[in-house]
Amino acid sequence: MQEVPEQAGWSTDGKPGWRGGAACVWALVVYFGLVMEAVIRLWPIAVEPLGQGMTAPVWACYLAFVAFNAYAEGYRGFQRAFVPRLVARLRLLAFEPTTFRVWLAPLFIMGLVQAPRRRLLSGWMLVLFIVCAIVYVRSLSQPWRGVIDAGVVVGLAWGLLTSLVQIVVLLRGTAPRVDPEIPPVATGS
Repeated sequence: MQEVPEQAGWSTDGKPGWRGGAACVWALVVYFGLVMEAVIRLWPIAVEPLGQGMTAPVWACYLAFVAFNAYAEGYRGFQRAFVPRLVARLRLLAFEPTTFRVWLAPLFIMGLVQAPRRRLLSGWMLVLFIVCAIVYVRSLSQPWRGVIDAGVVVGLAWGLLTSLVQIVVLLRGTAPRVDPEIPPVATGS
């Protein structure tokens, strides 16, 4: 992830106006709502195999997948990549709320609109992959569905916690040093 200098061309003076603040609140409510809903919905399925007397190989798979997802989804996916950019885009939304950004605030902070072509493609491909994975995992029986859902719960919970921590850091006045990845505006000749 590319770091940016303290003043990267986006406003840092003063406080955000009501429009930017309202858009940020709306974006965060949607973001946290989506992630928390998934954690709450998957939790009972993830812990169900624990009460069913799993065999040693299933326990090994359960623990290994939880550890793998904590690292891959939680640490690498959320903490190192997604959340720093989300916070940088949240700050940009607060200080430079265009009509487009305000209307699509949740998609904007998640990098699913107004981003470089590569970021848009990877973001929307990830959304498609997640939808396909959800459809497939729902067809699995226990304990394997629980194994996968336990890993997902841990990764998402890690992402929620990381998001909260980095948003608190932002609110305390420390700007993210990450490029929000806004494509340059094309100017007509």
